[in-house]
Amino acid sequence: MDALLRLQNEYKNLQKNLTFGCYARPEEKGKNNTKNWFLWNGQIFYEGIFYKIQLNFTKKYPEAPPEVKFVSPVFNPNVYSKGQVCLDLISNRWTPSTTISEVLKGLVQLLKYPNPDSPANCTAANLFRKDKNAYNKKAKEVASKNMKYNVLGIYTEK
Repeated sequence: MDALLRLQNEYKNLQKNLTFGCYARPEEKGKNNTKNWFLWNGQIFYEGIFYKIQLNFTKKYPEAPPEVKFVSPVFNPNVYSKGQVCLDLISNRWTPSTTISEVLKGLVQLLKYPNPDSPANCTAANLFRKDKNAYNKKAKEVASKNMKYNVLGIYTEK
């Protein structure tokens, strides 16, 4: 299947089968850049916080996974300081049949069940292992400090 057609179908399926707390949509036409063939923006809602994400699709999609990045600040063992995600689903376990819906659900799972044994952020991993309550407090602090909510519950960065 043509990659563009695949992305169009993925978007239609996401609109029909909304996963609570997750959404992604194509960026406005003309905002694509030379590195990324197609850019989607989205949000993940978890534990009362909206996390802004980006999915960058290259021309190799769906043979190659999208590059997934948290735009919002995230304190998580599996998220690098620049927002890149360490998630098997978009690396070792990626298959061309993996859907964007599965990727979004995977991001929620990553927030819910961090894997400190495969850390991208050693500070977060160590705190998670040592004191989960302190880790949860720090994760919420980091996520919420740069956000303000509008009437719809969607945040904008301060």
